Amino acid sequence: MLAESYVFCYDSARMNRITDSISVKPFSLSECEEYSRELGLSMSRFEIAECYMVFGGIPYYWSYLQKEQSLAQNIDRLFFASDGKLRDEFKRLFKSLFRDEKMHREVIASLGRKKAGKTREEILSDVTFSDGGKFSECLRSLEECGFIRAFRAVGKATKDTVFQLMDNFTLFHLEFLSGRIDVSPGFWTATVTDPVQTSWRGRAFERLCLSHENQIKRALGISGVRTNSNSWVHAPTKDHPEGAQIDLLIDRADNVINLCEMKYTYGKYDLTSAEYDRLMRRRDIFVSVTGTRKSVHLTMITPNGVSDSPQRHMIQSEVTLDDLFVPSAVS
Repeated sequence: MLAESYVFCYDSARMNRITDSISVKPFSLSECEEYSRELGLSMSRFEIAECYMVFGGIPYYWSYLQKEQSLAQNIDRLFFASDGKLRDEFKRLFKSLFRDEKMHREVIASLGRKKAGKTREEILSDVTFSDGGKFSECLRSLEECGFIRAFRAVGKATKDTVFQLMDNFTLFHLEFLSGRIDVSPGFWTATVTDPVQTSWRGRAFERLCLSHENQIKRALGISGVRTNSNSWVHAPTKDHPEGAQIDLLIDRADNVINLCEMKYTYGKYDLTSAEYDRLMRRRDIFVSVTGTRKSVHLTMITPNGVSDSPQRHMIQSEVTLDDLFVPSAVS
C-alpha cells in the first residue's frame, strides 16, 4: 500500500467534485506496536518490524492479521493462497489511484530494479514512454502518495535528482509476486530461511530505517539540528575502481555527516575487521569525491547492536531497533 494515503472530501452541491484532500500519514513502528496489541496479536518487536517490511504502516492491511497464526502463516494466507485477500491488491491499488496506471506502474517497476534509485534520465531509458509533462506529473503524484522519494545527493546538481522507491508493500510485491508463476500456497513458510528472504529483509530493513529518520536523529541526539538526509552513489572510476554506495547520509548543520550503515541480523551484528575496512574505504571515497570538510561519523543501525570487538570501539554511534520504536512525538 502507498506510504501516504488521502481522504478526499466531496461537495454534493458541486456534482460530487473533489473540493479538498487530507493527507493521512502511515503508522510508525510505535503506532503499529500499539495497534497490534489492540488486535490481540502477540508479536515481538522483531515480528512487528518484519510485518512493517511487508505491509508498511497501513492499518487496513494489519487488520487482516489473525492472532492465532504466526506472521509467516498470515503472509501465506493473505498473499500466496489462491484466494488471498492481498494477492492482487497491487493491481487494484494502482487502478484506483491513477488515471494512467500503466505509466505509474512502469516507473515503479523501473525503480524496483535499483534500490539506490534512478535519475529522471535513467528511468526514461527503461520505460516505453518519452519525457514530457505527463511524466513529470507521474513522478509528482508518486511522490505525493509516498511511493517514492526524490532527493539530491551531496555535491550533485538539480538535474541529478534521484528518485527512489520507498513503499514497503510495493517492494514486497515486486520481489515476490510480480510476474511470478511459481508461487504456491505455503511459499513464505517454506522459504522463510532461504537466501531470497534473507536478502529481501536486508533491503526492507533499510527502507524501514529511512522511514524512521526522526527516531534515528533522536537516538543520535540531533533532533534539534537542521539536517539533509539522502543516499549517495559513486560509480567505479580509475581512481576508485570499486565505487561506493551509501544508503543513508545525514548531513548536519553542526558540521558533521553521519554515514549510516544498516544491517539486519537476528543477533548482535559482528563488525569484522574486513567489514570495518570496507566502511572506511567507502567513507574515504565519499570525502575525496565530494570534497566535504565536515567530520564524517560512522553510524551502525542494527536490530540488536554491534557485538564487542576492537572495530566496534572505532565507530562513532549506534542505533538499535528499540530506538526506532520511540514514538515520534517524544522529544
